[in-house]
Amino acid sequence: MEPAWLICIPVAEMEVEPAEGSVERPCAECGVPVWVARSSQLMLASGDPYRVMCTNCATELEEIRAERPEPESERQTKLELIAQLKAKAEAAYDKMHDLDDDREIAWEFEIAYDSLLAAARLAREFGLANEAEAHDQRAAHIRKVYRRQFMYPPDLQA
Repeated sequence: MEPAWLICIPVAEMEVEPAEGSVERPCAECGVPVWVARSSQLMLASGDPYRVMCTNCATELEEIRAERPEPESERQTKLELIAQLKAKAEAAYDKMHDLDDDREIAWEFEIAYDSLLAAARLAREFGLANEAEAHDQRAAHIRKVYRRQFMYPPDLQA
């Protein structure tokens, strides 16, 4: 299991007094002394795999991760998740039209609508802006259909 990092401020960069109970410890990456707050000390003492890292090393680590291309298997998994959410939404939308109970219809609408919004959110996170927009538009269409056909059916609108 990979250790979790406790990001701490280097002693030399601290402009105010550290929080009461803070102690100096070396960064596990570069050895620079950092202030470790009491709550972080408790986490270190818990026995879980935590390591202390200074803010500078944490920034460098994030930059390295950002430059590293995403493995194809992870990308494929993310795309499959979006596809599953979209399929779930479409199945719920189809089922919505076959039901008579208002509560069940509302339930299927919520599943369809929320699944598409989740797919759009994930697509946006993965940098798929066009696909995210398509999911948002489909969710808006389903909401419009639900409101017109199920919330206020034509026979009640008169």
